[in-house]
Amino acid sequence: LSTRQGALPPLTEVLHAMLFLATVIGAWLADVSFPLTAAFLILLYRLQPHARALQMTWSQLQGLSGSLEEVTWLLDPEGKPAAPQGRRPFASLGEKIAFEGVSFSYVNEEQRAAVLHAASFDIRSGRSTALIGRSGAGKTTIVNLLCRFVEPDGGRILVDGAPLGEIDP
Repeated sequence: LSTRQGALPPLTEVLHAMLFLATVIGAWLADVSFPLTAAFLILLYRLQPHARALQMTWSQLQGLSGSLEEVTWLLDPEGKPAAPQGRRPFASLGEKIAFEGVSFSYVNEEQRAAVLHAASFDIRSGRSTALIGRSGAGKTTIVNLLCRFVEPDGGRILVDGAPLGEIDP
């Protein structure tokens, strides 16, 4: 994103110079008077900072589009499980959260992309647990599973021995 934003000002300057030259040539060919041409070019020059600001804002918005798509996906109820209706109240974590053989795949139009394959691990109470791995390894998916934004394809998630689906959020 920063490379693209860095390339915008020089490109904009070249385009403005070409527009200036085209305006001068067009005015000369159309026999437009010099005062009218000068007034137009001054207005064009005064418009430059606003056009540049608009281009930078557009570039920043494009850079945020990936984040916006992720938030839209989280908020879209389509294809998501119903709101959790657990029966057990949750006050605090006593011992651990256990992932037992948890599998999950994201489904899109073309294919099913497996993210977790029979993952088994514990998150112990009172301890720090780090989720580390390369991009696409399933770190965010684990958090999404814990928040019940998505449901596992296989395996189970237990909170102090109780299935996550039975816990009242």
